[in-house]
Amino acid sequence: HADDATIPTALAQLAEMSGKNAEAARYYQQAIERNSRFLPAYSLATLNLEQNETEQAIEVWQLALKENAGHLPALRGLAVALLQKGQYDAAIEAAEKHHGLATGRGGSRTVPTFLPPYFLLACSHACAGQWDKAKQDIRNMSRHGFTENSLIPYDQLLEWAQKRPDNGKKLVLHLLRAAVFVNDLPLLQAKSSEERVPHRRALAELKKAVIIDPNSVLAHDRLSDVYLVTNPDMLLTTTAAIKRIRPDYAGPYLMEGFFARLGRKNKLSAALYAEGIKLDTENATAMVVLGGLLHRLGKYAEAEQWFRRAISRNPKQPRAHSGLGRALLALGRPDEASEEFKKEFKSGRDDYRARSSMFIVRQFNKGEFAKAIKNCLEFRKLWPLDILMYDLQAKCHEGLGQLVEAEQVLEDAVETAPDNIIGYTLLADYYLRRSQP
Repeated sequence: HADDATIPTALAQLAEMSGKNAEAARYYQQAIERNSRFLPAYSLATLNLEQNETEQAIEVWQLALKENAGHLPALRGLAVALLQKGQYDAAIEAAEKHHGLATGRGGSRTVPTFLPPYFLLACSHACAGQWDKAKQDIRNMSRHGFTENSLIPYDQLLEWAQKRPDNGKKLVLHLLRAAVFVNDLPLLQAKSSEERVPHRRALAELKKAVIIDPNSVLAHDRLSDVYLVTNPDMLLTTTAAIKRIRPDYAGPYLMEGFFARLGRKNKLSAALYAEGIKLDTENATAMVVLGGLLHRLGKYAEAEQWFRRAISRNPKQPRAHSGLGRALLALGRPDEASEEFKKEFKSGRDDYRARSSMFIVRQFNKGEFAKAIKNCLEFRKLWPLDILMYDLQAKCHEGLGQLVEAEQVLEDAVETAPDNIIGYTLLADYYLRRSQP
């Protein structure tokens, strides 16, 4: 497959994981030459950015944008690289395009919170010394609901930077570079989270940011996000620092609650979420999580109250309706529950997709392979490009001893999405498993 860009891209990512950056750059370049429309190959630009080859990064991102003018990772990367070069007018132009696309989409609020809409634009204005515009961007971000927490101190970051222009620009650039690295996660990831290249790069940038301003809540907050993936043992040190610097900020309590939830410490997690909500009384997402935790603890009446509070804050939140429906079922009120499940579907098809996949995964875990296969097929009709669902169906066939069917499903995945490297990886993994005794 001499014209296939997926293989050299995969080899580039493996080389990056091994720290062989020069080799990775050659493979990425080869992938772009083979297929200039294969956007994952443009991760070459983030490799350039890490090595401070800023001009090369700019050229690569500009090439990506010629192929797809609305490619958000390329726009934000280009804006950051231009800021680093001091080309502020061009950076602001790229940031404005990024902002327009990120806020103009129906699913705009799913844009990674590491770099929420308006923030890139605010930082671009700040680096250019346009502080009034930067502060207005932050106000707009808050007013339009694009902050994941109403108390996160974006405004404090700008005030600190304005008083110390040189260090302020350095701090902002470290935060933006970290965001570019995290939001450019490769399709092929290492099994060990410590080896994930984007997180390793982001960690280095955020540590520099904390050195510049040890009291930057935003830098510590982002550092805790990365530690959650790479080194959970360090997570509590960053959340403790945030509590010391900003006692009225809910973020560290919610992060610790999330960490406890991952460890299935539901009682502790519920207590931490409750503390966080005391500080951020409008956080509907946290209320939904707390309701779910209370449901797991068998406290259905309390769960009902939290789900209702979440709906009062955000009536269109699908998970709040589904959670309330489950609580009502547990309380013996099936008719009311049915109405909530209907509202769930009407308020968010994407969330329905997530819940559907979770339901199928539960069937698989219970060994209900035949039922799971039937639901996988229905799921694929609605979302044919969800490659991981093909893998789940194939594993169900394997569970039933249907090896021919399993192989066919994975071949279907490659045929359905020939530009998606995950399909090839899953098929190769299947062949490897079948070849071993």
